[in-house]
Amino acid sequence: MRSRFPYNTHGTFRGSSASERPAMPSCFGHYDRVLVGADRAPGRLLKCQKKDGSGEYFKVKTDGGEWRWPDVLLLAGPGANVATCEAGGGRFLTDQIGDGLLCPRHNREIFGAPEDHAADAADPVRPRGNTHRWKRGRR
Repeated sequence: MRSRFPYNTHGTFRGSSASERPAMPSCFGHYDRVLVGADRAPGRLLKCQKKDGSGEYFKVKTDGGEWRWPDVLLLAGPGANVATCEAGGGRFLTDQIGDGLLCPRHNREIFGAPEDHAADAADPVRPRGNTHRWKRGRR
């Protein structure tokens, strides 16, 4: 029986064959701050080009300078709770608890960035409709 999440019990990504790496969840992107491995070493997720030019793959360069495969991967964030994004299936750190949480990337895509909300709030509201009042009997 397969789980609805693309992880096995240890939090690693599950592929269809032993030699094939599974696709990265859409929650992760190039140069994101991540925690990798069982020791949760901090680092950056990097999109690399294959030498033969046949495609791309992801690797993590830790802050200590070590290169690691992104097998056990968490998107770094504020908080200590590990949650799974409902939209993309990636795991991330958050200060919230509960179901239906979204990673920062999907939260921005669905609800907009805080910068956009601040720009909308600063924009003066223009009056709608006809601003000139016409009075009956006047020309």
